Amino acid sequence: MVQSKNIGIKLLDFFIYSNLLISVACFLFTLQTALAFHASETAAAFFGITNFIATFSLYNLQRIYQSTKPYTDHRLAWYQRNKKYLFTLILLFISLYYSVFINNYIVFKNGLLLYLPAVALSVVYFLPPFALRRMPVSKIFLIGGVWAYTSVFIPLLYNDSVFSFSNIGLHETSYILAQLCFIAAICVPFDIRDFENDRQNSIKTLPVQFGLGKSKTIGIVVLLTYIFLAQNTTQFAVFGITGFLGILLIYFSYEHKHRYYFSVLVDGLIILQFVLYILLTRN
Repeated sequence: MVQSKNIGIKLLDFFIYSNLLISVACFLFTLQTALAFHASETAAAFFGITNFIATFSLYNLQRIYQSTKPYTDHRLAWYQRNKKYLFTLILLFISLYYSVFINNYIVFKNGLLLYLPAVALSVVYFLPPFALRRMPVSKIFLIGGVWAYTSVFIPLLYNDSVFSFSNIGLHETSYILAQLCFIAAICVPFDIRDFENDRQNSIKTLPVQFGLGKSKTIGIVVLLTYIFLAQNTTQFAVFGITGFLGILLIYFSYEHKHRYYFSVLVDGLIILQFVLYILLTRN
């Protein structure tokens, strides 16, 4: 019984640490865009798969890169131990994606061209000499901006696979900004978790710059903005419930919470938002 429990914990840890959970969440986050606005479901599926591959690859490459440097974060040791499995999965996913890319490149060429700056930004986010994650305070908004750009803005440019900037109106703009606020806000608990490591490495996140209390306040205000922006969408109930739960998770965050608090509960809010959308708005 104990052995089965240990195997279950190891599998859950692999699902979390390998970034499979957050990659699935990114896929659903993208799919929700098409379902909410009757955008091209083909485009949402294509960019959802693209976002899954990009999230899995870039998040893991960042962690593996960080684990090659002197570190104080014990979690990075996991990436050193498992990097061969992660590289194998990255190559497997990319090889499976190749045929999807070839079959859809012509249709979604314009969107893919717009996608490239986000990929470049995600790379220089952690690689020197830029290492944008070290820019004071900007970290959560960079992450929120990239997620909203790749998972919401670009898919909304397609209606029945026809690319047009005219597809973006007031409701779409409110939705894009709301989702940017949502992702940015739920980054705050992770910055609280990493407070000591970031402080030692001179990474000026919100908690390092302003303290834990003010950081929570900023995160809560950003989530309230997320709920406010939902007034111009059809998902006010969805955003309201998700936002309220997010506020609670930010308020009760502290540095030494159990790892599943952040990786399951906080990241799980993205998946919960999708599930709530299906339950509350789809007939």
